[in-house]
Amino acid sequence: MAQLQRSFPGVPVDVLGCVPAPLPGAAEYEDVTPHAGWTARRRLLSRLRKRRPPVAAILAGGDPIMAPWRWAALAYLPSKILIVNENADFFWLDRGHLSALTQFLQHRSGLGGESALRTLSRFVLFPVAFVYLLGYAAYVHTRRAFRLAVSR
Repeated sequence: MAQLQRSFPGVPVDVLGCVPAPLPGAAEYEDVTPHAGWTARRRLLSRLRKRRPPVAAILAGGDPIMAPWRWAALAYLPSKILIVNENADFFWLDRGHLSALTQFLQHRSGLGGESALRTLSRFVLFPVAFVYLLGYAAYVHTRRAFRLAVSR
């Protein structure tokens, strides 16, 4: 929050979060926890849309509670979108920052940097290992069934 206020001095920052206590420095704070379900979510987003915020900052942290809210805000708010990560690094969601978005998504999906080879090898080797294990299980069970049939 402090990093955003330093980067955009004098701009009021409204926050949509999942904790009951408002963040220090937020102009307005909305807790999403009481708004469970799509109708309540749509009602809250309609109220936010009526304010016509010029900028919506999406905090892209790892918390799964806020994931549907992030996607809904991206789709529903007619604002310029600012993507902010947990380190307070940010970039605008537009064509000019497509490389930053690509790098961000690669890092989040495990396909960026040194982990790319590990992730891709898991993706390729999983079906091979799965087929091998299925074949081995079929072989063992067939052998057992054959032994039981012969011993009777």
